[in-house]
Amino acid sequence: TGGRSPSPMRQDQSISTVHRRRVNEKRKRSKKSEDLEDLVYRMKTLYGLHTPQRWRESLASGIHRLTYKLWEERRKIGLRALNWTTDTVWAKLPTELNPKVRSSLLLLGACLIDTSFYFYRFSIDPSSDATVSVLEQDLTRKEREYGLRLMSDLLDSGTPSDACIARVIRMAMRTIREHCANQRHSDRVMRRTVGCMRQALDFDVMPSPLTELVDDEVILPYIFDGLMNAEGRLKRNLCSLLVSILYCAQPVDRVTLVVRFHAQLKQSFHILRFRELAHFTRHSEFAGIVATTPTLLHRLFEHLQQRPAENIEWWRKFDFDDYCEIAIDVMDNLIGNDDSLLQQVMGYGFLSAAASNFASNRFDLNALRVASFRRILASHPEWRSTFRSLTYQGPEGNLTAELGRSIREVPKRSEDYVVTEEECESL
Repeated sequence: TGGRSPSPMRQDQSISTVHRRRVNEKRKRSKKSEDLEDLVYRMKTLYGLHTPQRWRESLASGIHRLTYKLWEERRKIGLRALNWTTDTVWAKLPTELNPKVRSSLLLLGACLIDTSFYFYRFSIDPSSDATVSVLEQDLTRKEREYGLRLMSDLLDSGTPSDACIARVIRMAMRTIREHCANQRHSDRVMRRTVGCMRQALDFDVMPSPLTELVDDEVILPYIFDGLMNAEGRLKRNLCSLLVSILYCAQPVDRVTLVVRFHAQLKQSFHILRFRELAHFTRHSEFAGIVATTPTLLHRLFEHLQQRPAENIEWWRKFDFDDYCEIAIDVMDNLIGNDDSLLQQVMGYGFLSAAASNFASNRFDLNALRVASFRRILASHPEWRSTFRSLTYQGPEGNLTAELGRSIREVPKRSEDYVVTEEECESL
């Protein structure tokens, strides 16, 4: 009553299949071991022996591809080999004089970041210092592209030291000066240079080298000119860099920017998106430029009239939040500066749109925004009842709604009116 036994031919086929799989797995393990030995052998030959330069270039040419291959096969490289390779790359990179070998080492450094972040994060300082040291040298176009790509990956992967970040910013400034002097660098190099400077400015460095950037006679004119004439990814990177500069600038630097580049800033604000303007309009100097530019106010008014529905896409809701943030910053800036213009923008619906929008959010714990609302209502108490009617029904815990509920409702006075018919002279 048992089942049928497999035929001898099928047994032979299954045995051969298992044998073939074992042979293939053994071959793969052997190949992986050979590749790992090849990687270590190449590194030792590059720096352990007095090898002719042509041989060194040949050995270094495919070393990053070999590392990627090892990682893609099993997602794992021997820790000892990885440790030794990483230390060797960062130690030898600043002193390497052969351009082709240096380019290969820069590619290998980017490969190590992509494939071994867990191990790599403990060596962020020596790697970033080594990369900046290379970028400060006189490099070929390809070397500079590879070095800037590696520096960008380093800034994304960890937090280098303050000294290293300051060196990155100064290196980028020097590259921009060289480009403005003789058009030396390509658009790709300049795009990556601007991107590295923007990433470095996102770190809170003390003392900040931003004052040097603002006082420089070349950097900001290059940025403003690029916003008008550049295209593609370079223009987007320049927009992001300008936003970072305006957001991170200290009060003295902001005054310098407004005094020296008022016309350029006004033109740039027309190019930037409102989402980008919302990053720095909290600073009164830049909110004042928006408040005194009728075209920007008109664009803002048009956006505020198009309040999104409840089931709209989340990114459209965030865009409307940015419009309302800018409207609040503009009204807050006009307090005590131009009361007639403040009354006009409030009458155009700036206050009503911002108050009703933020009071309807489920969570709103922005105390700075509520403080701005308080100052606006204190300067124009006649809007208190309107503000209350727009916000008092908001959810519990919403600071804007709580502010509306704290305003005492003014009772309506009942009055009697006597209607009399006027005498009309008949013709």
